Amino acid sequence: MRSPATLAIVIVAASAGLAAELPGPWSATASSNAGDAGLAIDGDPLTAWRSDAPQAVGDFLQIDLGAPRVVQQVRVITGRRYPSDFPRGLGVSVRADGGEFERVAEVENLRRQELRLRFNPKVARQVRLELTDSAGYHWAVAEVAIEGAEDPAALNERDAVVIAEDAPPIVRFAAEDLRDYLSEATDSYLPLVTDEDAGGFPGTKYAVGLNRLTEEHLGDLDGHHDEAILLRTVGDTVVIAGNTPRADAYAAYRLLHRLGVRWYTPGDRGEHVPRLEAIDLAGLDVVRDPSIPIRWMSSVRDSHIEEDVTWAIRNCLSWVTQSRMHYFEERTGISWTPAMLDWPYGYYPHSFQRIVPAGVLEQHPDMQPMFDGERRVYEARNENFCTSSPEAVDVVAQRALAWFRANPQSRSYSICPQDGARWCECERCQALDEPLVMENFSRQDMRNVSDRFFTFLNQVAERVTAEFPDRTITTIAYANWHQPPRFDVHPNILVNVCQYGCSAHAANDPDCETNHEMARRMQGWRERTTLLGVYDYVLLNIRAPQTPHPYARSVAREIQWLANDMHITSWWSETAGAFWQWSPAPFWVAFQMGWDASQDPEALLEELYANYYGPSAEGAREYWEIMERRVHEDGVHYGSYNNRPTAEMFTPETIDALESALASAEAQAPAGSVYARRVGMLRESLEFVKGYPMEEE
Repeated sequence: MRSPATLAIVIVAASAGLAAELPGPWSATASSNAGDAGLAIDGDPLTAWRSDAPQAVGDFLQIDLGAPRVVQQVRVITGRRYPSDFPRGLGVSVRADGGEFERVAEVENLRRQELRLRFNPKVARQVRLELTDSAGYHWAVAEVAIEGAEDPAALNERDAVVIAEDAPPIVRFAAEDLRDYLSEATDSYLPLVTDEDAGGFPGTKYAVGLNRLTEEHLGDLDGHHDEAILLRTVGDTVVIAGNTPRADAYAAYRLLHRLGVRWYTPGDRGEHVPRLEAIDLAGLDVVRDPSIPIRWMSSVRDSHIEEDVTWAIRNCLSWVTQSRMHYFEERTGISWTPAMLDWPYGYYPHSFQRIVPAGVLEQHPDMQPMFDGERRVYEARNENFCTSSPEAVDVVAQRALAWFRANPQSRSYSICPQDGARWCECERCQALDEPLVMENFSRQDMRNVSDRFFTFLNQVAERVTAEFPDRTITTIAYANWHQPPRFDVHPNILVNVCQYGCSAHAANDPDCETNHEMARRMQGWRERTTLLGVYDYVLLNIRAPQTPHPYARSVAREIQWLANDMHITSWWSETAGAFWQWSPAPFWVAFQMGWDASQDPEALLEELYANYYGPSAEGAREYWEIMERRVHEDGVHYGSYNNRPTAEMFTPETIDALESALASAEAQAPAGSVYARRVGMLRESLEFVKGYPMEEE
């Protein structure tokens, strides 16, 4: 019997991206237009098979693999040539030579151009894609990829991944990932089963979440954070669980991380899957809280929402505050919101006007802000209601209480002033203010409204926690309420302090004068708060995302300081721009350090260079190290909100050195490989730098 689970792992080889696609030659037929069925398997996404008639239940496209294979996943690209002709509902059925087809997966299609249908491994020769819904449109398939193993002997009927019959969707999703990545890494394809059926498998049972195999061990998580995980080998069972269903998923991904699986950037092309000759997890016993309890990013790409959000989950982020996250839940069934990150007024943090809209102000004249000597309702999106009004505390507290009463599962409520805030000018409000000294962060003439805002928010929190003592009010420290108030903040208020300054250096870098005030201010907030967080801009670049971002070491150093010295509860990074495509290291290092700040950043970087760039690692490493040296050895303050190339950073000598390093990386990348594509993103980034009008900045 194979020993269950760490680190007597023998790595035979490694793959970048999913490398389990079954090779051809295949043949194809269809219920209509059978003569063109081969266009769905010709390797060209610009050609497509298309039905002769509108969609009807039972219509099919069928593929013959030429011989029995282990089949575990079918990927269908549907919409590149005929974007309206996507199948509204699709099922996958398989059979070996002869016999009846067995339905193994179904999915409803919400206008996705790519569908992935995952299922327990089966030995099959024919794979049938069959419509499960009708529509007035035809249906088209541009390309089909089928993943599994060529040798039927790769079907593993001894080991299994185990979940409860009623496991939540996020637990089932993570368990499917665990099944699929273990199968690919070992070339031994095991199933996902319920705990009722686990006794039929004499080998290793990877038990995920709350089920009959894990329940007696979950008490060891008592007293730990909601996101704490447990990994433990007990006999032939590997216990993989957490304090919540979300943490159950994190436990599965941290186990895969121990085995060498990585998700450096979103999608298959950002993955690294080692080839494991054996897995030995004997003696595994880990109970762990994340270094930062809540880890989140603000944005993913609407066009790649499933791919990007899945990447975030696999890297154990707590949440993505994306306006269209409901699409992810609709398509996957996964409700992912963690305990302290509910956003009753949408993902946007500035919520004053959503909590108290203009119609409410009309009913409460004393709450109307005073501008130019007169009280009135809002006339612009940046205006805040009068927080010194006694009615303001009543109205906002009642809104928060109503939210918690209607949503007993929710643990937080967001109360944040408007962006670019214009504050009430009445004497009552201004009497609470003090002069503002923002140093390098903002205009010198802004009023410091921290005292007035947190006087109001403390009163709201006092009202709310009288009924809900375990709930949290979340807010940000920003603009002219960025300095800590002159009194303590209510212990149930989580303050996320916006990080201003130089992104190229950590906030606590003693050699970066630009960031000295930021570090001092964080210390001040630490003294005034029980729940402290950070709202970071280091991973944001909407204006010029192709710009290289050599921030990995600075990000690591800052997160270590925030976790170990500032003891923050929440790390939130605004990530609009998705520059991970060109600069993966800052994202990867940030996600890893947020989970475990004790890791060695240099080891993380070396691993990324080796795994992500493969045979091009030496040149790619030098490419990034040239820029890291400019920042850390030459002291260039390169980077801030919406960073772009600067003449100080990219001198002619620096560009020549980058060209040399990149040419070396390009020469080592096998043509057509995923490594060539990754190095190609470096080339795209460098060409952007060379063409950017730096002298005009």
